[in-house]
Amino acid sequence: MPNEIRGFFVKYRFLSNFWPAKVYDDMMIEYESVETAYQACKSLNFDVRLGISKLTAAMAKKNSKAVEVENTWGDTFWGICDNKGKNILGIILMEVRDSLKK
Repeated sequence: MPNEIRGFFVKYRFLSNFWPAKVYDDMMIEYESVETAYQACKSLNFDVRLGISKLTAAMAKKNSKAVEVENTWGDTFWGICDNKGKNILGIILMEVRDSLKK
């Protein structure tokens, strides 16, 4: 395909989640990029989000494993809540990753 985008480089860099762009969440916290907002919004805690808002996109992603993901809706099919659940989404993601490694 002649118009296929194979990465967020040169003229397509602006499509990256790391591209500088002001983003506001539902708590009206301002982030420097979509990536930073995405990582922060894994939490419902205002102070956690505010702390992440001060990070660069790369640092927010690097520290994303430290953010406790909120599952306040109690989903036990797609995720895990109170150490119970099928985590179907996680299983699918692991299968996709494995297939891409081959």
